[in-house]
Amino acid sequence: MTQKIELSHKQAEYIRNANHRWNVKIGATQCGKTYIDTQFLIPDRIIERLGKPGLVFITGVSKGTIQRNVIEPLQEIWGDLVTDIGSDNISTMFGQKVYCVGAENIGMVRKFRGPRIKYLYIDEIVDINKEVFELLK
Repeated sequence: MTQKIELSHKQAEYIRNANHRWNVKIGATQCGKTYIDTQFLIPDRIIERLGKPGLVFITGVSKGTIQRNVIEPLQEIWGDLVTDIGSDNISTMFGQKVYCVGAENIGMVRKFRGPRIKYLYIDEIVDINKEVFELLK
């Protein structure tokens, strides 16, 4: 049985046009921002980059907020294709390692130095450390 998914005009517009280096959504709590990310964008971006060089990162305020805001909603939709974040800060998503890094302080910046990033998703960007954001830019 196929589940019908209803999107607002704004959600559909974002999905169609989220093809730039930086794609940012702004809206009220519970307005559907994370829904379109977990339903469409995160899986699509990870899968389309399978086999390409570089690492996949998800960052947020903390490892706990990444688990709660991103991993668990992905698991509700995609099941076993997404694992919990392990003690090594890695989750497996759609057959690929994803490094999940909390950006609660500048000490986390060192985790972004060096590796080539092929996809980066930032949860709650307004709450992450400014220096971490500057490095990511």
